[in-house]
Amino acid sequence: MKNKIGSVVIVILVAAVLWAGCTGTTSTPVDLKYRAIPGDSLSYGTRTVVSGQNTTDIRTLDMSVVKTEGDQITWDTGVNFRLPNGTPANATIRFTTNSQGIPDTPEKQMALNLMFMPNTLVYPDHPVRTGDTWQYTPAFNGTMNASGIRADYQYTATDSFTYDKNGTVTVPAGSYECSHILHTGTSRLTFTMPMENKTVITVLEGTYSGDNWVMPENGFLVKSDYVWDTTTIIDTSSIMGDPLGLSMMGSTSHSSSSAVLQRK
Repeated sequence: MKNKIGSVVIVILVAAVLWAGCTGTTSTPVDLKYRAIPGDSLSYGTRTVVSGQNTTDIRTLDMSVVKTEGDQITWDTGVNFRLPNGTPANATIRFTTNSQGIPDTPEKQMALNLMFMPNTLVYPDHPVRTGDTWQYTPAFNGTMNASGIRADYQYTATDSFTYDKNGTVTVPAGSYECSHILHTGTSRLTFTMPMENKTVITVLEGTYSGDNWVMPENGFLVKSDYVWDTTTIIDTSSIMGDPLGLSMMGSTSHSSSSAVLQRK
């Protein structure tokens, strides 16, 4: 009887130790940052589909690090695509960010957020563990010219990120040990254009969410999948003499996009 009681006590103690070990285990902190050097080169295949349309936009993005100065990283991104008439075309986009992924100018921040460019996730300023979250809330305004017409704009966004887990991801460029980053957010872009002493106001509101797999050693994106809804509202009530806003027009689109590392 004593032996049985002793065995039961031992089993309980072992179970308690194992339980304590499970509940007390924490993941190793990861310091997510962009750690690039001049000459780093990455090629991505992207695919975008807008619901309700019969077209799929497929592009190749060739990204290379032009230079690094202290905490600043300058990228050149060559975009290969086709015009609506089918003619091949290309363009080069240059942007500079710090090691967290925050661009050096507000205008570039707006463009990168709206395009979901690879390697533009914003990382936290401290190491994170599984389940940790952080936010980025850019807000700015300015003026631009569109076909000779001045447009004042205001942009705000709230981006929330979560460090989810680690895992192996296989893409055409190879297999990589990656960190999984969840990203959700909302954005609002307002254009105000003066016309004959009156104004036309265009508002674009977006809601988006995405899964991102990145290399923890350098922060480079390996694979991402996003879905987003965009609502466009055009307010011509000032020009139409419509104080009740009955002349406002609106539409909503649903889109999905993906980016996959093809070559490194």
